[in-house]
Amino acid sequence: MGAKPFNLKKTQRFGWLCIIIALPLAYYSLMTVIDKARSKAWPGADAKVIQTEAYKSTRAGAYCFQLRYQYAIAGKEFSSTRWTLKSRVACNRDKHLVDAALEQLQPDATIRIRYDPTDPGKSFVDPEDVDFTDVFYIVLAFGLIVYGLFVPRALARKKTKHRSDGALADGSGLS
Repeated sequence: MGAKPFNLKKTQRFGWLCIIIALPLAYYSLMTVIDKARSKAWPGADAKVIQTEAYKSTRAGAYCFQLRYQYAIAGKEFSSTRWTLKSRVACNRDKHLVDAALEQLQPDATIRIRYDPTDPGKSFVDPEDVDFTDVFYIVLAFGLIVYGLFVPRALARKKTKHRSDGALADGSGLS
């Protein structure tokens, strides 16, 4: 039995699928990195803790807490539950660390937050750095785009060249 024949249509479809997956991944990942970088310069404000909730995550096996806080910017009241720019929950496997954080975050406690000056309703407590996963998803997305754009074309050219070389080698391409 010989090798399966090369199917250019399937390869091209797979290339388009890679591009379709990669574009939203690249957009989301780039926007996350940009937001994290920009948020370091956002102004701070005092906020009042309204509510805290602690629980054990059965899926992650970690102790987590969530809080709701209120703050005022230019006389307008806002409320948020964001701990970081991308998460509403803070988790740790060490219950003592979560308990210590919750002691300081009791209702009516004052905390320092950062808010987006262009959208004061967007705020968080703990700023995040750009991390490995942010960079990994950007590299993965661009890798998928490159694969989707160039690999099917390169394989098609190789197949076309192989056919024309074979035709000339056996003399069938000569008139």
